[in-house]
Amino acid sequence: MVPDFVSLIIFLLALGGMIFVHELGHFIAARWAGIEVEEFGLGLPSYKLATLFKWQGTEFTIHALLLGGFIRPKGENDPNVPGGTCLCQPVEATGRFIRRSVDEFADRHRGVLLPDRL
Repeated sequence: MVPDFVSLIIFLLALGGMIFVHELGHFIAARWAGIEVEEFGLGLPSYKLATLFKWQGTEFTIHALLLGGFIRPKGENDPNVPGGTCLCQPVEATGRFIRRSVDEFADRHRGVLLPDRL
C-alpha cells in the first residue's frame, strides 16, 4: 500500500511541475511581448486559497482545484482596458508577437546575418 501512495505523490509532484513549467512559458512569452500579466495561478481559476506573493504587478496564487494552471493577461475579458488583450483578434496578437520576435532576432544577430564586411 505504501509504494502505491508514494507513486501517487511522485506522480502528482511531477504533474504539478510540468504544469508550472508550461504556464511559466506562457508568462515569459506574454511579458516578453510586452503584455502585462495580472495573475499567475496554479489550479483552475475557482476559489483562491492563497496569494503567495506579488512581483512586478503580477499576483502569484494557488487555487482550490489543482488540476491545471493559468495566467491572466491585462484586459483579457474587459475591452475597456487600454492596451488589454481583449481588443485585438487572435490573428493580430499572433502577428504582433511574431513581428516583435523577428525584429528582435534580427537586431541581435545583424552582425552574423549581415556582416559589415562582405
